[in-house]
Amino acid sequence: MSVWRRISERVMKSAFESTIAINHNGIIIKFCTPNGWARVRAETFSVKEPETLEWIDSFSPGTVLWDIGGNLGLYSLYTALRDNSAKVFTFEPSIFNLEIMTRNVVLNRVKEQITVMPLALSETSGTDTMHMSMTAWGGDEHLWAKLWARW
Repeated sequence: MSVWRRISERVMKSAFESTIAINHNGIIIKFCTPNGWARVRAETFSVKEPETLEWIDSFSPGTVLWDIGGNLGLYSLYTALRDNSAKVFTFEPSIFNLEIMTRNVVLNRVKEQITVMPLALSETSGTDTMHMSMTAWGGDEHLWAKLWARW
């Protein structure tokens, strides 16, 4: 094994061991943060979509949630940790986000509650080509469009 490959593997391992914990309403959620995109998503968890968090807080025990476009699993994790009888199906087509989402599910010990679905959902049935303009862990097409518009 080359020296550069060993260095690369150690850097990647170190990145994926990077985690932070967020406390929202007394619920501790741990996030894998291998890069800045993932870290920002975790750090802004409580303020990015307060309406979504309020909606989740209104769920009855045992709710079934379909998290469409689950990204890193932020709201899936919150739902599962908030109610240990909830069942979550999270849909995410990006292989980059699936990797971190799966790590987050394991890190928070909610793998019995969250089913990760590596699929994109649409209003029509069938198969299609997925066009991705962003391949960063934690990225999404909407965020990329916002940043591009600023530049």
